Amino acid sequence: MSKAGKRPYNEDFVYPDEQAASNPEPAKVFIVCDGVGGSDKGEVASQLVGVEMYHALKGQDVITDDDIQTAIGKAQVSIDGYIADNQIEQAMATTMTLVGFVEDGAVLAHIGDSRIYHVRNNTILFRTEDHSLVNEMVVQSLITEEEAKIHP
Repeated sequence: MSKAGKRPYNEDFVYPDEQAASNPEPAKVFIVCDGVGGSDKGEVASQLVGVEMYHALKGQDVITDDDIQTAIGKAQVSIDGYIADNQIEQAMATTMTLVGFVEDGAVLAHIGDSRIYHVRNNTILFRTEDHSLVNEMVVQSLITEEEAKIHP
């Protein structure tokens, strides 16, 4: 489920959407993108990236690092094209998380501070690490995890 945060509108893009749950052909790729606060058109950026990532990876039995890098490149071209076509002065940005189920496991990819969690029996077994300035400060022991929770 996706909900608007502090803004009056939702910048999330989720694939497949909640209506796809009844689809007889289950998705192999799941994507969540969230527009970055402080940037214009986060809702557009998240949809452009989500759609490009999905179309680049759908239906593949194997998803490689190169496939993901190619999909990200296509998504960046899509954003750049939108910015040029609409003469937007400020860059658009989004986070992206992706889980792709392949024949012998799963492929995970993420950019930004939207996380992927593996939860089993109400226990978090794994979570991705944020790509953010604040998290990098924690990793470098410049601030504590408690300080990170309230860092501006």
